[in-house]
Amino acid sequence: MSQLRTPILTDTWVRATWDEYLQAMDELDSEKAKGYYDNGYYRFAMTPVGFDRSCDHTIVIFAVNLDAVLKQIKIKGLSTCSLRKIGVRELHSVGDRE
Repeated sequence: MSQLRTPILTDTWVRATWDEYLQAMDELDSEKAKGYYDNGYYRFAMTPVGFDRSCDHTIVIFAVNLDAVLKQIKIKGLSTCSLRKIGVRELHSVGDRE
């Protein structure tokens, strides 16, 4: 017997409680999705992760770091992390969730 599941909407904001967001996050099985939650709404965005995007990402990181070093600006870089204010807001890369 198979269980029917409602497909999770992507690329659109969905009204939901924090707990509903966490449940949808657990049910999402894609390593390429990013999840967002903001004051009663969530959204999953399916982001392309490929060679071209990776090259572009590296160039941007290098340019920002070089500019900061030349201008003697202290910076702290973050890559593929999750930021969460429980029950209110979250920005999160699903593949990096622990």
